[in-house]
Amino acid sequence: MRHLTRSLLPICSLAILAASAPVPKGMNMTTLNARQPRCSTAIACQKAANAAFAAEMARSGTECREVSNQREETACVGAALDTTERNFGAFYGALENFVGGDAVRGAQTMWLDYRKKQCEGIFNFFRRGTIAPSARIRCEIALTRSRMRDLDALFDVQLHH
Repeated sequence: MRHLTRSLLPICSLAILAASAPVPKGMNMTTLNARQPRCSTAIACQKAANAAFAAEMARSGTECREVSNQREETACVGAALDTTERNFGAFYGALENFVGGDAVRGAQTMWLDYRKKQCEGIFNFFRRGTIAPSARIRCEIALTRSRMRDLDALFDVQLHH
């Protein structure tokens, strides 16, 4: 909860930057490395990571409440995933700049593979229904947010002190 009570200025700045960033075509290490923010100082990286984290956690559970059919649901969660991946890219890039790539890159590559396989499993479970695409996308959103929370907790001292 402490992340949500931080200043809104960094969140607003990040939202403006995220809105102008190109939409990712699926998250992988290449897209993450290409989208990394370049922090000039440790404090700037810390602030950028915290702002991206807070922006994404504030969105959790708020998207796609007013859809009326499966087509609208799939389109809505697709847009939500784009925003989640932009926030994750900003968070991860700032974190990697701050703590060093060796501290996170190998595990991130394996996590991306895990996310892909897990969400393919969800898609295959629902494959006979029209819900399959949105179920996969919701899986990607949920696992990406979980990864952000995990990294935030693992690097708590570096990010919040």
